[in-house]
Amino acid sequence: MVNGVFHGQAVRIVYDASGHALDRFVEDASTGELMRHEVVGPRGITEQTLYQQGTLYWRQTFSYDQYGHTIDWITVDSNGKQIARIHTERDADGHFKEKWGMRKDGKIDFLQTYDAKTEEEHYLSFNQFGGVSLSWSVIAGKLASFWEPPEFPSQFGDNFNEHPSSDTAENYACHHDGKCELSRIHYDYLDPDERNPVSAEWQDADGNLRYAAYYEYEIDTFRNWTYRQVWVWTPELIERKLLETDSRTITYWQK
Repeated sequence: MVNGVFHGQAVRIVYDASGHALDRFVEDASTGELMRHEVVGPRGITEQTLYQQGTLYWRQTFSYDQYGHTIDWITVDSNGKQIARIHTERDADGHFKEKWGMRKDGKIDFLQTYDAKTEEEHYLSFNQFGGVSLSWSVIAGKLASFWEPPEFPSQFGDNFNEHPSSDTAENYACHHDGKCELSRIHYDYLDPDERNPVSAEWQDADGNLRYAAYYEYEIDTFRNWTYRQVWVWTPELIERKLLETDSRTITYWQK
């Protein structure tokens, strides 16, 4: 609430007779203007349209394989011209195999591959002339090599995450001199299915805590939170500080 006026989003979902979502409309709660429209299929969102001040800005379409995994993610501008495409391939179990991105000029922007048998992951990005502008390799979850031209500033792809486990993310922040800073984010969850985090702690390579967030909940019978407090900590703070307090009302579909 700002000066007594709610600023946020109002979401309206249209269901069919079986309770499956068909359309999702997101409106600016303060103006009533449509911000986003999503068309939902049996495997997920098939089309997403973004509006700015009531005018079409861009549209994205999504396609899926027989297992329900996203294959293509295509973005077009307000005139229908393609400006980006991301293609992903996975196996039947959902394990990542290959991903590549295409720029609006039709040239490949990046290529990322993973071999589950050897646990080797490779990433390449390309400049406008097709030359390699960045490359790195990870073997068994550990960085094996990194390269980018010395004259290049920081670019997309030289800061990336690996996930040795479902509750831990390792972040590599690499530089053109070949050196990489390693940090880790560890999550603890309220439930075994890892839906609601209790804490998220970001540590550097030496195990020193850099930043942290902590959550306190009131949970309903469906294990969804109805009230939440988020506390944060940084090295500059003497103790945890309350960042925000959230409350929500959930109405469930009755079968």
